[in-house]
Amino acid sequence: MRAVAAGAPHAVGVTWTDNSSNEEGFRFERSADGGTAWVAAGTTAANIQSGIDTGVASEVRVCYRVVAFSGKGDSPPSNTACVTPIAGPTDLADRMGLLTWTDNAASEDGYEVWVMDAFGPAYDGLIATLPPNTTSYQTGGCALWCHGFGVIAFKNDTHSDWATVMLPPGVPVNLTVAAVSAGQIDLAWADQPNAGELPAQQFEIERCTGDASACGDAAFQIASFALDTTFRDLQVLPGTTYTYRVRGWINVLHSNPSNTATPTVP
Repeated sequence: MRAVAAGAPHAVGVTWTDNSSNEEGFRFERSADGGTAWVAAGTTAANIQSGIDTGVASEVRVCYRVVAFSGKGDSPPSNTACVTPIAGPTDLADRMGLLTWTDNAASEDGYEVWVMDAFGPAYDGLIATLPPNTTSYQTGGCALWCHGFGVIAFKNDTHSDWATVMLPPGVPVNLTVAAVSAGQIDLAWADQPNAGELPAQQFEIERCTGDASACGDAAFQIASFALDTTFRDLQVLPGTTYTYRVRGWINVLHSNPSNTATPTVP
């Protein structure tokens, strides 16, 4: 039987060898006092050889054992395996490519820094392995499929919970508009992210009826989305004044709005 801190926050994975042929299931038990008192941490069906114990405190040594059970009673308990989940880093921030975080672990072997893609830690995304007590790392920036960074503490073959920071898209700049006809307004802008920002995956075009002085934040509505840095609005009325602004989007993160531009349809 083996117990290893799992990747989920404050979780321990327990594995064992199934040596019985007539069990109805397994019960894995936890002890927080070195094996004097035991409580049930979870159960599995027959023939299963692993389980996850969630809600385990960090930096506290816990021990596990496994019992096979059936209608006839319990088997003798397995051997005991113990583990101390390590506390993960917090307050991760990116400042122009410099990652900083708070070291909460008492006995980590070190930290790993990973690139995050749109779904989580990227495949082959490990970019640095750092010594214990480290609280910063210079990344050199975020490019290609990078959407942010993650930092995780490790000890032996166990890992803490993640600290992550996802980088926002840059604010679109230089928005211009042109009322081409009584039924068309053309928009154009630039995508120029600064350090610590990313190029947008798409853009949200927001429109308000009226001039800029009449258009507070609540007055803007989403007119459409665009994948490029131009947009043609064909849903306009002759003689009407509109005010536009544009936001960049990456997944669920959006930028602040661009400058506003106000055309009047002829």
